[in-house]
Amino acid sequence: MDSTRKITKKLAGTAKGTGYWLTSMGNEHGEILMSVMTAEEGSGLDRMADGIMKRYEQAGVDPPVVLYVDCGCCAVTKEKTKLMIRFSKWPNLIVRLDIWHFMRRLALGCTTDAHQLYPLFMSRLSGCIFEWDAADLALLREPKAQKLQAQGMSSADVGKYLTRKELTLHCRRRTRGEATTVALVSELLDGLMGTRGHDSLGVPLFDKERMEYIWQHQRKHVKCIQDPPGVALYTKTGELTKGGVRLPVYRCARGSTSLESFHLHLNRFIPGTSANSLNFQLYLLEGLHRWNQDRRCATLATDPSPLRCYSGELLHCVNRNYEKLYGRKVAPEFCPPSRYTGELIGVQYLFQQTGQALQDMNPDSETTSQLVEDHDELEVAHVEEDEGFFDLSTDPTVLDMEVQQAPSSPDHDTFMQTFGFTTLLPGTASTPLPSTLDPGTTATLDPGTTSTLDPGTSSTLDPGTSSTRDAGTFTQPFSSSSSDTEPEETEAVDDQNVPGYQHVDRLAEYLVGLRDQTSLFLTNQQASEIIALWESLDEHDKQRVVYAARHQERLLSGRFRAKKSSRTPGVESTTRCVLGASSAPAQWPDCCRLVETAFITLCDLHPTPKGKGKGLVTRWSLILRDYRKIRELVLGNALVMQGTDIQLVEVNQTTLIQWHNGRQKRQELSVLVAKEPLQEARMLPAVPVSVQLQH
Repeated sequence: MDSTRKITKKLAGTAKGTGYWLTSMGNEHGEILMSVMTAEEGSGLDRMADGIMKRYEQAGVDPPVVLYVDCGCCAVTKEKTKLMIRFSKWPNLIVRLDIWHFMRRLALGCTTDAHQLYPLFMSRLSGCIFEWDAADLALLREPKAQKLQAQGMSSADVGKYLTRKELTLHCRRRTRGEATTVALVSELLDGLMGTRGHDSLGVPLFDKERMEYIWQHQRKHVKCIQDPPGVALYTKTGELTKGGVRLPVYRCARGSTSLESFHLHLNRFIPGTSANSLNFQLYLLEGLHRWNQDRRCATLATDPSPLRCYSGELLHCVNRNYEKLYGRKVAPEFCPPSRYTGELIGVQYLFQQTGQALQDMNPDSETTSQLVEDHDELEVAHVEEDEGFFDLSTDPTVLDMEVQQAPSSPDHDTFMQTFGFTTLLPGTASTPLPSTLDPGTTATLDPGTTSTLDPGTSSTLDPGTSSTRDAGTFTQPFSSSSSDTEPEETEAVDDQNVPGYQHVDRLAEYLVGLRDQTSLFLTNQQASEIIALWESLDEHDKQRVVYAARHQERLLSGRFRAKKSSRTPGVESTTRCVLGASSAPAQWPDCCRLVETAFITLCDLHPTPKGKGKGLVTRWSLILRDYRKIRELVLGNALVMQGTDIQLVEVNQTTLIQWHNGRQKRQELSVLVAKEPLQEARMLPAVPVSVQLQH
């Protein structure tokens, strides 16, 4: 159950200012059970609660076991909370605080969310609360390791390539327990409370007095965010095959993420800036119906019907007539609505509290027609880019992999291991860790079955640190060929601890030296020198760049929007790229080490703009001018292109500036993180004790 105020500002007309909260209640599948607008949040929800409990009773469905809320999770005394009294017909109901709301409460102690260490703090805070299931992680590592080996890359650091989406989709989590969470959060706050929490400008991350006050009062709620024992919080919705390994797909029922998503898109259900009570109610009901229908289709293990329609009456008639002729339904997932229970929804619930009356909702009445016509006139030329009838693909409490980009150091590894970010150093994870979950057993689970992670079991294997680069972009292994014979005093590694960097630097330095060449071609001697330097590179630096997919699945607006469905995703994006203003798709300089090293050198050569006549030429234009000169010389020489696989990709000013700014931020963050350690490292067990599954 979750509440929001933002949508109430759209209510106009005679009801303007009367609505204070919009409260929604959903189930474990993300469907909305009820959404009402109230003049008050407390006792004003009693009638909604009574209606939902009565609906469960009439339907013969077991009452829910856990209720996640954003406030009111526990009482000051040992008496029952107001929520327990409100849902008195469900005596066994367990009330829990939504973990994302708990994290946001602690975040109020930060001076600003624009602080350099703020993303790192939120990520570490999540690591203090959650731990990943070791069996699921071990199973996910297998296909990822196979993919890296197929690309000629080392699988020693497979944990670095696990994305946030993959972890959310295939791995389960459990809370660490009240005592462990309190200890870890206290250590995290104490470590960042001093100079360790200052950014490069000396600004502290925390307002010390405010954070101490918040933690003092929020410490008691740590028990309210723990997973209830014996409750199935994960449902297996299907399976995916990756690298010959069948991975289960899980949906998590923990928290109010789905309601947050619903409230996020609720403004799109009601277009424009305001709506009178009648139009507000109509849009809300239509949005609820569409949201629940999409959520119902997403929870089914079978493929949805190709028939796409939100009209319940039409679907019911088509199913009934089609079944008479062919003995089956066109849309078997459609469930006709049950008998109306008399519960009030949306604005009707508000008017019951304020004593107002909703306008006549008869579609044939003159009042309704006039209101709709007036609203249509206001909505001329207003096009919504996205209706928003989809759930958030990521859980906001999942560890943010993008904040862990600092190079490995003893102090950095100490901090990462302590708070659930085990840094996989070379040689520490050369073989897959033992898993207590048999992959064969996992592949035979039936869709729709639920699994319970017992909070009492110990599983402390956490995912490794991750880089912002995908497996499809520049990610280098720890294997080398020619560096084995290189003298130790000349060997070098880059900021990701990848060896063989001295060879890349030599080739990049030679290429940058060609920028002042006045001729339009390379001599045979220059071509031979480039080929020789290329041959000295390590094998992983000679591999071709695999570009990450950056297209949109389907363009819904604009000149090149999809007129009809296409079997190949990204066709519209390709058309826009070729026929649009910028005809060449640009890449970021860090797509490979050679290009990035060349741009680092060029940035050092052009630190400031240069005067030209009465104006100035920006440093970015100077850098790109030199790079394009080098690129033209290399690509225009047949000997170099035939004797090497060198790839000097297209880079524009936007990708250059984005790369440069991101690199500077990562460097500043690495300096901040690599200071004195917060506490001694705690080595986590490599093998989980046990993982209990209940079906």
